[in-house]
Amino acid sequence: MGLSLSQSYLLCMLNKRGKISGWNTEKAACLTASCVIELLLDQKLCYEKKRWKVVGELPEDSIYLLSVFECIKAKQPIRTQKILDYYFSGKHMRLLTDAIGESLAAAGCVQKKKIGIFRKRNAFIPDAKAVESIGLQLRTEYLEEGKLTAAGVVLAVLLDKCGDLKRFFTSHGRRIIKKRLKEIRRIPQDVVARVLEVADAFLSLSTVDARQ
Repeated sequence: MGLSLSQSYLLCMLNKRGKISGWNTEKAACLTASCVIELLLDQKLCYEKKRWKVVGELPEDSIYLLSVFECIKAKQPIRTQKILDYYFSGKHMRLLTDAIGESLAAAGCVQKKKIGIFRKRNAFIPDAKAVESIGLQLRTEYLEEGKLTAAGVVLAVLLDKCGDLKRFFTSHGRRIIKKRLKEIRRIPQDVVARVLEVADAFLSLSTVDARQ
């Protein structure tokens, strides 16, 4: 299926009605993080001295990330907190989720429909097989001694942060994941470890905002 990090994350967050259950600051931060880190992994952004800069052109197949790309390009070099502040706005976040949702609909992973009586909004009803395929990929990486990918590591961290990793793993499986992540963090020169450090920065800031 070849879904990207942000597409996979949003697909895993959707409930059967096509909405994100229990939407809160942490979930908004996780979705934002998935988009920014996807661009980082694709080498369209760089992260230096705790600031983000654009270093490449946005490819056609990543057009659903246009708002994130343009936000960073217009304000670069920009801190992580400023990106989060921008997407904590309901308007900007709805535009982002709609863009990713549309890309999932084009890939046949969700069914788009309008909901609401007076104020119509988009809902993206997930295909159960598409969601399960993501879970299978994660289980292969973590439980079957598969090679850990940077995207797979970040996806597991983001799902765990919002309490949704249990949809795909038992408590025993989650303990294995946490053990492997701990091992990764001990190798600071590793590419996956560096990306994980970026993800941790996003999540730590989301926790601070949630408490304010």
